[in-house]
Amino acid sequence: MVMTEKSQNMNLDIENGINDKNDKVVNNSYNNILMDKEKELNNLNYCLICYVVTFSMPLIVCDLYFGFSNDDCLTKYSRNLNFKLKTYLLVSGFLGLIVVIIYIIVMNHIKYIKFNEEENLIVLFCGIILHSIIGIFSIIWNILGAVLFWDYIYPNRMCNSQLSTYLFVSLIIKLIGSLSLLKSNNNDDD
Repeated sequence: MVMTEKSQNMNLDIENGINDKNDKVVNNSYNNILMDKEKELNNLNYCLICYVVTFSMPLIVCDLYFGFSNDDCLTKYSRNLNFKLKTYLLVSGFLGLIVVIIYIIVMNHIKYIKFNEEENLIVLFCGIILHSIIGIFSIIWNILGAVLFWDYIYPNRMCNSQLSTYLFVSLIIKLIGSLSLLKSNNNDDD
C-alpha cells in the first residue's frame, strides 16, 4: 500500500482516534484558555492593587503630612506612655507605605510562583510569618496611638481641630480595620 501525500500529512493515530491536525487544534484551544486565565489573573491583580492603593494611600499620606507638621501637641509626652504622637504618626505612615509597596511587588510576582516547589513553600511560609508580625505590630501600634490620643491629648484639647479630627477618624478606621482583619483570620481557621 502506497501512502499518498494526504495520508502522510494526516498521520492518523488509530489507538486514540486523533490526528496531528486535531492535536494542533486542541493545543491551540488549551493555550488560548491559559492566555485568557492569565489575562484574568492580571486584571484581578491590577484591580486589587488599585483597591489597596486607593483606600490606604489617603491615610498614609495624611499620617506623614501631620507627622511632619510642627504642631505643639505632636511633641507632648503622655502621662502614661513615653512616646509622642509625632512618633506614632510617622511610624504608622512609613509602615503603611512599606506594606503597600510589598503588597504591590508580591501581587505583580505571584503569578510566577509555583506552590509545589520546596523553596517557594519556604518563601510563602516566610511571607506568612512576616505578614503576621506586621499585622500584630500594627494592631498594637494603633492601640497605643489610641491610648495616647484619647487618654491625654484629646481630652485636654491640645491639638488644632484639623489634626484632632483626623486623628479621631483615622484611629477609628484603623482600629476597625485591624479588628476586621483579625476577625477574618479567625474565620479562615474555622
